[in-house]
Amino acid sequence: MPERFEVLVVCTANICRSPLAERLIATQLADDLGVGLNPASFVLVRSAGTYAEPGDPMCPQSAARLGVDPMVHRARLVQAGVLATADLVVTADRGHRGVCARTWPECRPRLFTLTQAAALADQIAASLATGVIPQGAPPMPEGAGERLRWLVSEMDAARGSLAGIPDGYEDIVDNHVSADHALTLAQTEKAAVTLAEAMLVAVVAAGPVGEPGR
Repeated sequence: MPERFEVLVVCTANICRSPLAERLIATQLADDLGVGLNPASFVLVRSAGTYAEPGDPMCPQSAARLGVDPMVHRARLVQAGVLATADLVVTADRGHRGVCARTWPECRPRLFTLTQAAALADQIAASLATGVIPQGAPPMPEGAGERLRWLVSEMDAARGSLAGIPDGYEDIVDNHVSADHALTLAQTEKAAVTLAEAMLVAVVAAGPVGEPGR
C-alpha cells in the first residue's frame, strides 16, 4: 500500500500561521470527504518553524480561530528529515521557502509558499472539475495519495503561469507582534482552505479524466 501523502506547513515560530494552516487543511479534507473516504488514511498534515522554540503552544488568536485550546499544539523546528519525507511543503513566505530549499534542496519541486500553492492547485482543480487535465500532463493515477502527488507535480510544472502577478503576493506577512493580527490569520485561512479544496478535487475527480482539450 502506498505511503500516506505528507503535507508540511512552515512559518517562523510554528505557533501562529503554520499550525492554523495545518489544522485547516486537515479539517477541510475531513469535513468535505465525510464518511466516504477517511482522509487520515491517506494524508498526514504537520507543521514546523524555522526559528521555533520547541514545545511552545499555539498563539491564542490562532487557537481561538480554530476553537481549540492553545496547548493542543506544540511547536517544533523544521529539520531535514521532515522535509525529506514531505510530498508537499508550503511556507508562509518566500523567506521560509528559501530556508527549506537550502536545508533540503531535494524538496524544491515540492516546495511552494502557501498562497502560491493555493493559486496553482486552484487553477488545476478548475480544469479537473471540467474533466480536462492540464496540457501535457500524464493521466491521473488511481489512489488518493498518488493523485495528490500527481497534483503537486502539475503545480510544479505550472509555476510559470503565475508570472506577472505583483511582487509579494506569495507572502503572508507576519503580524503576530500586533495586538490583533486578524488579517494575517484571514490570509492564512483563505489560502489553506483553497489549497485543501483543490486537493479534494484531485482526489475525487471522476475517472478517467479526459485528455487535454477534450
